[in-house]
Amino acid sequence: MTLSIPVFDRLGGQSELPLPTYDEFFEGYLRLNRPCLLTFPLSPAFYQWTVPHPTSTSDQNSPSTKSPNRKPNYAHLKAKYGTSTVHPTGADAPMDFKQFLERMEQGDKGIYLKDWHFVLEHSNEGANAVYEVPLWFGDDWLNEFLDNQGGKDDYRFVYMGASGTCTPLHVDVFTSYSWSANLCGTKKWTFFPPSQAHFFTKPPGCSITDLRLISPETHPTYYTTTTPITVYQHPGELIFIPSGWWHQVENIGETISINHNWCNACNLQDIYRNLESDLAYIRESIAEFRDEMGEDEWSEHCQSILKANNAGFGYDQLWRFCQFHARRLLRLLAEPGHDIAASPWETPKCILFSVGDLLEVWQTLVGDEWAQRKLSREEIDLTTLEDLKSAYKSIAGNR
Repeated sequence: MTLSIPVFDRLGGQSELPLPTYDEFFEGYLRLNRPCLLTFPLSPAFYQWTVPHPTSTSDQNSPSTKSPNRKPNYAHLKAKYGTSTVHPTGADAPMDFKQFLERMEQGDKGIYLKDWHFVLEHSNEGANAVYEVPLWFGDDWLNEFLDNQGGKDDYRFVYMGASGTCTPLHVDVFTSYSWSANLCGTKKWTFFPPSQAHFFTKPPGCSITDLRLISPETHPTYYTTTTPITVYQHPGELIFIPSGWWHQVENIGETISINHNWCNACNLQDIYRNLESDLAYIRESIAEFRDEMGEDEWSEHCQSILKANNAGFGYDQLWRFCQFHARRLLRLLAEPGHDIAASPWETPKCILFSVGDLLEVWQTLVGDEWAQRKLSREEIDLTTLEDLKSAYKSIAGNR
């Protein structure tokens, strides 16, 4: 069986396509949900956290040596952040970051520092002290929302591990986008488009969880019907991972990366559909207890399971998320000279798109039984939604 393999663009490097403008990235990758790789060192972390590491004994044709390699700047990292407490995967207990670095330096592949909320824990340094978010990923509705909810959680992470560490096959939390900036080492990514998700979502025990553990003998269907895309990410390169793309990441050499999960209007419908389908499955699975528990308790129990499955994100969080960004967009539209964009995602075209997609998701959410019950009790209201509808009619009519 032959399936078409999507093109994976490499941008900004020698003999590659040039780096896109924001509008080109918006139209060609965000809206189309297409992955890509961009040559763009994440500063200043790239130059502060790593140092050159010549690979004179390596095969220069190897994927891991396509570009000059770098290694962790252990002295700087220990001096600057050594007393921070981290929770590496595979470790028996939390440890000082300095202890982790010493084990990483020794090549310990049994522990891997994943999902370290570095920005959250070091917010006193200032937003851009360690790195600036690249322009293409600046319209981040998820982290902006969380920052305005008290700043107790975020989706900005640091990953560090010795050669051989790995993040097994997965899709990102609630089908969000993600981006990953590689600072040193090489990352081997294996991607699968959303159309092939059914190969990896079978019942526990039947699904594939780690590509390193399968073979044509154990999983013949995988080898004959999937179209994996393998990409090697080198120091100073960014990868954009769109919504719903399954992927596995293997580290070659001592590796440090900075990763964000994020979303905006372009993938908001994907996020809602993911929550909606998960909730439908939950409701069906425990439907037999509905009468016994009563409507209120049963509905809240469904939401509790939904939150547990989606990193704490349920319909109440989604409602507040929609309300927050609606008010933000309305404030933006009310500003004098709002048609002169301060950021490339605040152009009239992008605002119209954002308002339209936000409206579509929010109005669908209003039709759900959860929202109808909340409305009947006046626990939520539609004032901001109605204001957004009026604004959309106005700006759409002026185009």
